[in-house]
Amino acid sequence: ASIQKSLFSNSRREDAGILDYGTKRGPFVVLNQAEVPAVLAEVSCLSNPAEEARLASAEHREDIAAYLESGILDYLRNGETTHVSKK
Repeated sequence: ASIQKSLFSNSRREDAGILDYGTKRGPFVVLNQAEVPAVLAEVSCLSNPAEEARLASAEHREDIAAYLESGILDYLRNGETTHVSKK
């Protein structure tokens, strides 16, 4: 939730129309074999022309990376550090 909160709240400052779809847990194929805690973040949708245009900007991509980093650091400081991977 820390990563989602950081990504959403910071992105919302740039675009008030961004919606928060929350977090999901599940057997996502790309995460199934992870041997360490992992997260899958959907940060944009290329089928949306406005989002595609924003992703063309290196500054926007750096902002997204910073928001993710902030959320990860918050998770490490305050989060659920006892999570056990379900392999």
